[in-house]
Amino acid sequence: MRDPNDTRDIGPRIGSPLWNYITAVTVAGLGAFLVAVHGLPDSGVSGLLEQPVLWVVAALALLGEFKRIVTPGKSGPDAGAVSVTFCFAALLYWGFPVAAVLRAVTTLVVALCSRRAPFRAFFNVAQLTLSLAAAAAVLSIANVHPTPARPWVPTGSQLDVVGLAAAAYFT
Repeated sequence: MRDPNDTRDIGPRIGSPLWNYITAVTVAGLGAFLVAVHGLPDSGVSGLLEQPVLWVVAALALLGEFKRIVTPGKSGPDAGAVSVTFCFAALLYWGFPVAAVLRAVTTLVVALCSRRAPFRAFFNVAQLTLSLAAAAAVLSIANVHPTPARPWVPTGSQLDVVGLAAAAYFT
């Protein structure tokens, strides 16, 4: 049920700077999401769907999106989501396409269940996809290209790459 005191579900006035920002981020995020979906390998997806680890990570990401970590001084909507860690792990292990689809699905499911405004749900998906794309770009620059057919497990000497990708994702 919507909170009558929460103004985040009220859309901004068309043409306002906030509307321009939301539109630009949503369009850019949609473009990044389409690149991710186009990058899904046909042969690797069927094998990936048969792996129990994908379903476990997806379930944990969904639960982490529903149940947020509420810290002192923060309200429920402002609390951190555990799902970002599972989606980042999916990025490291399976690559950008799988992580982007996983993140989009979990975010949209929670938005639909919470009855959030559609513009807000799509904006959230877009901004999270863009942050995953930034982390994937860091991995790509470091010559790390995980796929569902060839997952990547970092070793101790590659933790600097993981740290840089995390900095790109979480900022």
